[in-house]
Amino acid sequence: MKYSKLFFYSIIYFLIICNSSENKNSKEEKSPTIKELSVGFKNPTKEYHPETWFHLNGNNISKEGLKLDLQAVKDASIQGIHLFNKAGRSYPNVKPIKILSPEWEDMIR
Repeated sequence: MKYSKLFFYSIIYFLIICNSSENKNSKEEKSPTIKELSVGFKNPTKEYHPETWFHLNGNNISKEGLKLDLQAVKDASIQGIHLFNKAGRSYPNVKPIKILSPEWEDMIR
């Protein structure tokens, strides 16, 4: 019984010491100033730019149209896209491109 009380108090003491050392370390870390935060907010690095979903519907795509669409995404400072290609109804006078065909892959790259 005597040793179990000693063990219990040792564990409590150890936890208190560990907790106080964590608090000292967290106080030493410098928080960013409002000015630093506002600069990062107004001009975020590329890794913080948004991404968007990009849908190609109906297999009716052209390399030229795709380039223009992706350039517009880039001009809007969008970092990346999540590409979705949905097979659908063909449009009149437009040659459909089969999803994952070599021609489709050439357009996407």
